[in-house]
Amino acid sequence: MLVSAEEYNYLLRGYNEEMQAKYNVARWMSFNSMLLSPFIKHKPLTPEQYAPFPWDKPREIHYSKVTHEEVAELEKMRMEFLANKRR
Repeated sequence: MLVSAEEYNYLLRGYNEEMQAKYNVARWMSFNSMLLSPFIKHKPLTPEQYAPFPWDKPREIHYSKVTHEEVAELEKMRMEFLANKRR
């Protein structure tokens, strides 16, 4: 089955969201089991503190500054690529 890049990205995003939901359920269940244990003295207050996942953190946005010379060089490279692609 061939899919376009856009369709692939949608399928990948859907798969990742489904896996995150499953991991969140597993974290919630293990957090609740931990709360029932009388032997743990310093219990975390939330499931996110108990088992942090990478998607719990806010995403950082990084901006880069591109000079006019770099823009000109990139445009030159793009034109060379397009010229070679048409051959």
